[in-house]
Amino acid sequence: VTAYHYLLGLDNLAVAANAALGSQSSRTSGVRLTGSRAGFGYALEYAHQSDYGNNPLKLSSDYYLGELSYQRGGYLAKAGYEVLGGENGPGNRAFQTPLATKHIFQGWADMFLITPAGGIRDAYVGGSVPLFGGSLQAWYHDFRADRGGADYGRELDLSYARPVPYVKNLVALAKYARYDAEDFAVDTDKFWMQLQYKY
Repeated sequence: VTAYHYLLGLDNLAVAANAALGSQSSRTSGVRLTGSRAGFGYALEYAHQSDYGNNPLKLSSDYYLGELSYQRGGYLAKAGYEVLGGENGPGNRAFQTPLATKHIFQGWADMFLITPAGGIRDAYVGGSVPLFGGSLQAWYHDFRADRGGADYGRELDLSYARPVPYVKNLVALAKYARYDAEDFAVDTDKFWMQLQYKY
């Protein structure tokens, strides 16, 4: 069990193009429960966020997460449901995580780096398997608004990573993200090729 309480004062960013970030000063309190047995794992989490410091918005939104997984050897399967609560009213009052690395959580296409005002409900499933000396990952997301009933769209993420033969500590990665838009943003494709060396 992990409990946390974050006070983010981002008032110094509330200028010019960064005004949206400056209005995200927040107070967030939450608790996370995780466990595993015989390869099966789970995570449950709840948090509440309110305004803090000189934030001009009156924030009051919730975060929920439920996740189940199974891992054995190099195989992983995982399914989850994550909610960043939205609020009706002027301004962006949704649950925000301005310092988070969202790329690994809400799709590799990075469509939700700032939570939409209606919040977001992310139902996802995926995992990884060993393949030809490397690891293949696949993830599928169904994105919907927490408030207002909007269907944001769906996303498919694929990646394959493998050590480069005859070169110690060098790993090659190919990665692809396909976001199919509905009521949010536009259809988006992203592709990466990467070499990583560890020493």
